[in-house]
Amino acid sequence: MKARFEKLYRTYRDAVYNYLYYMCREEELAKDLAQETFLKIFQGMRRFRGDCSEKTWCLMIARNTFLSHARKKQPLLLGEEMPDGNDKSLDSPLEEQMIRREEGALVRKILCMMKEEERTILLLRDCEEIAYEELSRMLGITEANVKVRLHRARKKYRKLYLRESGRMEE
Repeated sequence: MKARFEKLYRTYRDAVYNYLYYMCREEELAKDLAQETFLKIFQGMRRFRGDCSEKTWCLMIARNTFLSHARKKQPLLLGEEMPDGNDKSLDSPLEEQMIRREEGALVRKILCMMKEEERTILLLRDCEEIAYEELSRMLGITEANVKVRLHRARKKYRKLYLRESGRMEE
């Protein structure tokens, strides 16, 4: 079981951390939640039935860990919120790196403006490439509803991106 857990950890640690980071927007908190997630994964390995992929299972546990934390400690993480604009990653002197980081900061800012459910569905489908069927099970909604919500989230993201990047006026 230890070898299986180590393989899961090595394979999915970045996906779990990245998801949690985008959800909570704090590096240290994302690390703490990732650690808590992997503890839950280790404790629940015997109960994993294989109804979904291991990646989906790990990300589902990460989402539940995030939601549990947010409900108890930081309810603002669940709704729309304007980020404070303090992005420590913009300290690079190289122009190319700054442009990439500014674009990343814009993406994070836009995701922060979206509701938790919208961020989750976008991140899990578009970044982690979780299948619609697995998203359906993970979120407890039909595949058709997953597609509708994903379409709406993408549409909202595009609108916010255009507005925040200055490419479109409201």
